[in-house]
Amino acid sequence: MNLRQIVTSKITLGLIVAVFIIKGILLSFLIPVFQNPDEQIHYGTVQYWAEPTERNWVIQNNGKRNTVSSDISTYGLSEEIIHAAQSTQFDEIKFEKQNIQNFSDTDSEKEILQNNRKHYVEVYPTNTSGTKSVYYLFAAWLERLFSDESIFTRIFVMRFLTVLFGLGVIILAYVTAKKIGFSENLSLLFTTLIAFQPMLSITGAQVNIDIALIFAFSLFFYAGVSLMKDLEWKYVLLIIFSALMGLFSKGPGIVLVVLLYPLFTWFAYQKLPLSKKRFATFFIVTTLLLATLLFLVVPKSYFVSITNFTAQSKFSSPLESTKKYLDQTLSLGEIRDTSLSYWGHFGWLDNAIPHWSLSIITFITFFGFIGTIWYLFSQKQVPCLPEKKYLVLSLGMILALQIAIRFYDWRVYDYTGEILIGQPGRYFLPNIIAHLLIVITGIGFFLRQKTRFIFVIKILALSMILLQLHAIVNVIIPRYYL
Repeated sequence: MNLRQIVTSKITLGLIVAVFIIKGILLSFLIPVFQNPDEQIHYGTVQYWAEPTERNWVIQNNGKRNTVSSDISTYGLSEEIIHAAQSTQFDEIKFEKQNIQNFSDTDSEKEILQNNRKHYVEVYPTNTSGTKSVYYLFAAWLERLFSDESIFTRIFVMRFLTVLFGLGVIILAYVTAKKIGFSENLSLLFTTLIAFQPMLSITGAQVNIDIALIFAFSLFFYAGVSLMKDLEWKYVLLIIFSALMGLFSKGPGIVLVVLLYPLFTWFAYQKLPLSKKRFATFFIVTTLLLATLLFLVVPKSYFVSITNFTAQSKFSSPLESTKKYLDQTLSLGEIRDTSLSYWGHFGWLDNAIPHWSLSIITFITFFGFIGTIWYLFSQKQVPCLPEKKYLVLSLGMILALQIAIRFYDWRVYDYTGEILIGQPGRYFLPNIIAHLLIVITGIGFFLRQKTRFIFVIKILALSMILLQLHAIVNVIIPRYYL
């Protein structure tokens, strides 16, 4: 690249970053307070973390949780959150098909702005999240810093923190694309696809811990790709850091800790001057020692909590519960809902992109996936496409996360008879970079020529921008305000 091309590419990247930030701020203002899924719980947890160590106020302990989903006052949150939610008609419009807030009533807003309600929890047990997340750590610091401001200001500050996490994902998409060998133009187009994915945009503009998990997975993927390419110790440290960050972002982050072992095994195989037979012996011995160490060090209660092995099954056999679980979660309707919640289902309301656009996206995704699988099993190496080892890592991360979530959800179903998680699309978002890499690689394999490949990716990037604009102008604004 000459100097002019370098300057042009940096300006383009800066433009993508600037648009993403502006879009994030717009969405932060656009979505009404607590109308993002579980935002009241996440913000309540932030307030709980921000409470002083010594709680010197009167606490009412009811012994057990008596939460009524249709009544925010039973959630065990702070007086301020409950009042703000009631004033903004949280219970009246959540999950409703037509209701919107009464924006002509300004008295409630004025009362909220007075900031004279209690910021701490008085009734226990509380409905705050028990997850230890780095997102809560940063957000609680901001909550204390802006404690004199209104709840609207503080929630917006938290939402902007989320925008910054999302920005980190966008930057990681760019450097990952460069690392796997994409050209500058293709890297920028790939970054555009990530930056305008509607659900990443909306997740990156609300108070939630999912965005920290998405960032951790994105960082892990970048570190994994870098380790596969350069075999440097700094990437070993980076991948350990990203796995630990994932672990302390949200529960599914434990998948990254598990994935460390196969990656480190591959790293050791490349670094150690051992024959295949000796390395196999080394691998078996190391695996047994590690398993023994984990068994001795990790509390048994932790294994029980994530596997629910001590729970009594409601079914006659594991085979029966597995079959019934799969029947309920792998139906065409469930799969379509999963795809919809991955590409564009916004907030508590029935607020989603139209089904015809989802059908087009599903076809493109399936087409790209088939192309990638074909590419992996072929003997060809297309120059403009990433090496196959990076695609194996992509598929491995996606499968590992889905298997872990499905296993946990099945265990809950086995002893309760109810689906706890199902197949929400948000659990595919942590692997958004890996997922879209697989899609465009498969498309590139069918096209073969670099010029045709870049042309099609340009069309897809433009389509993603239009989908984002459509979601804001024709879906979100009319549903919440008109």
